[in-house]
Amino acid sequence: MSKYNILFLLFCIFIAASSFLASAEEEQKDAEQQMEEFSIAGFGEQGKKTWQLNGKNADIYSSNIKLTDIVADMYGDQDDITLTADRGSFDKANGKMHLESNVVATTKSGAKMTTDSLDWDREKQLVTTPDRVNVYRENMHTQGTGAEGKTDLQTVTLQKDVKVEIEPKEGEKAQGTVTITCDGALEVDYGKEVAVFNENVKADDGENQIYSDRMDVHFSMSGEVDPKTGQKKGSIKKIVAEGNVKIVKGENESYAQKAEYIAEEKRVVLTGRPKLMILSEGGGLDASFGD
Repeated sequence: MSKYNILFLLFCIFIAASSFLASAEEEQKDAEQQMEEFSIAGFGEQGKKTWQLNGKNADIYSSNIKLTDIVADMYGDQDDITLTADRGSFDKANGKMHLESNVVATTKSGAKMTTDSLDWDREKQLVTTPDRVNVYRENMHTQGTGAEGKTDLQTVTLQKDVKVEIEPKEGEKAQGTVTITCDGALEVDYGKEVAVFNENVKADDGENQIYSDRMDVHFSMSGEVDPKTGQKKGSIKKIVAEGNVKIVKGENESYAQKAEYIAEEKRVVLTGRPKLMILSEGGGLDASFGD
């Protein structure tokens, strides 16, 4: 590259940097008011406080407020939630809030969600993000990309690349952690105690694997409290797998259109032309059965 091209490139970089700084300075000048230790709250019927937003610093514009070191509290009928983030903005017209960097949402009941950015819709009482999400609730750790949920985190939908780890209760350590993954959406309803996995689903407890197109996992919150985390612990009650079901136990495999696993009985029921492949010393044994 000639020295003239280098000089031209440096000139372009200088112009771009100058424009960015000028724009930032102009935006700073446009702020109608600047405050430290900013706080704003919303009230519902009979003067009851429904939410409160705090920030260390605030640049107040005509349509929105830009904040740093944010703490937002939302008070619901069933649960309260606290949102924290390094920075964000609040739209004064529609009450929507955008959070960025080190976003953490925690509920009074013990649920926790972490992500890089989060949008809160006050009217719909929804939180959404396109980013990677971690949700911790009871003894379940849920990960996925793209999320939508109620502000109390009672219901959460993760869009893709999902992984859920369910730790066993005390006295069940021998069973190991159950790990469930799927490519498609996961819908979790903690109130109804059910999680629905979609697309290329796999459940693995370290000894057995279940594959299917869809999997409904029914769990129970036991009410026992983990002394390490202070959260309630739960366990799996039932797994219902549907569509191209494959169960692997050691070197043996079973196939069906539907399989139902009852955890308390440690029993699996196969329906939809079940087929078993049993490996023996003399070779494989193929056994097919009707519905």
